[in-house]
Amino acid sequence: MPSPLVSVIMPVYNQEPYLREAVDSVLAQTWRDFELLVVNDGSSDRSREIVLSYRDPRVRLIDNPRNLGLASARNAGLRQARGSYIAMADGDDISLPQRLAKQVAFLEQHPDLDACSVGMAFFGEPTPSTGWVVANDPEQAKVNLLFFCPLPHTPIMYSRSLQREAGLYYDPTYDFAEDYEFLYRFCQVGRVGSLTEVLYLYRQHPRQISVANRDAQGRDSDRIRAMILRDLGLSPTPAELKLHSLVSTNRFQGPAAEPAAVTAWLGKLYAAVSPNPQYQQAKLRQSLWNIWLSFCLSRPVPQGLACLGRVFQSPLSSALGGRGPAGAKMLLYYPYLKLRCGPP
Repeated sequence: MPSPLVSVIMPVYNQEPYLREAVDSVLAQTWRDFELLVVNDGSSDRSREIVLSYRDPRVRLIDNPRNLGLASARNAGLRQARGSYIAMADGDDISLPQRLAKQVAFLEQHPDLDACSVGMAFFGEPTPSTGWVVANDPEQAKVNLLFFCPLPHTPIMYSRSLQREAGLYYDPTYDFAEDYEFLYRFCQVGRVGSLTEVLYLYRQHPRQISVANRDAQGRDSDRIRAMILRDLGLSPTPAELKLHSLVSTNRFQGPAAEPAAVTAWLGKLYAAVSPNPQYQQAKLRQSLWNIWLSFCLSRPVPQGLACLGRVFQSPLSSALGGRGPAGAKMLLYYPYLKLRCGPP
C-alpha cells in the first residue's frame, strides 16, 4: 500500500462524548490522501469501540497498554506514521473541511517553512473566548518561544523527515506542556509559520488537560522557560526565574514585579539573547517593547508614565532602542491604549 502524504495523529483518552465528531471531521476533509492514527491511551470508556466501528481503511487504531500521557501517545503515533507530513488533532476537537488541504498547499508554496499551524476558534464550555490567530512570522515565533508557546500546536502540520532526522519526539517529563517544549526544540532546527484562517475548532470543557491540570501546566511551562534561559547561557536566580514567569504571562502584580526588577531583567535578557544569531534583534526588541508596554499599562497612570520614562535610561534604552523614534512612538501609544482599554 503506498504511503499517504499526511499522517493525522489523534491521541484519545476517555473522550467518548466527543470522539465520533472529531474523527468524522477528519474523514470529511477535502484532502483525501491521509491516514488517521487514533492512539487509544488506555481509555476506560467506549473510545476504543468507537474507533473500531469505522470501516474506513484510512483509520488505524494504536493501543497504548495503559494511560501513558499525551506526550507518549503522540510519540506512539509518530513511530507508526508513514506520511510526508504529520498533522496533529485532538479527540475532542473539530478540523474544518479544508484544514489539511490548505496546510499542505501552504507548506508546498513555502519551501522555507517546515511546519505551519492554523487559526483556531474556541467553542464549548465555559463560555469561550474568540480564538487564537497568529500571523505568519517565523522569526517572531522563535523569539516568542522565550516567553510562551507562540502558536496553536494542536492543529499543527510539520515535516516528518525533519522530525525523524532531528530525532524530535515529545518529552513525557513535560506532559502538561509538551507542545511548548517540542516547538522550542523544533525551532532550533526548522522554521514554523502559520495560516491566519480559522480552520480548527478547539472544544473547551471541564475535563480537558488544560483545565483539569492548569497548575501542573504552569509548572511545566516554567521549567521549559528555565531550560531555555540556561540554553542561552544564563544562570537565573530563583527570583529571576519567578520574574521571567510573571513577565511571560503578563502577571505584573506583587513585589516580585516592581519597575526596577523588571527593568533589570529585561536588560539582562536582551544582553544574553541579542548576540545569538538565531534571533532577529528587531523581533527581540519588539517582544521586549510589548512586555514593557503591558507592564506600564498595568500601573495606575502616574506610575505608568514614570515607568515609560525608563525607556530613555539604561539598560532599557539599549534593550528597547528607547532613545530613538521608537521611544517617542511608545510614549504616544501609551495614552491611546490607556484610553481605549481603561483601567487594568
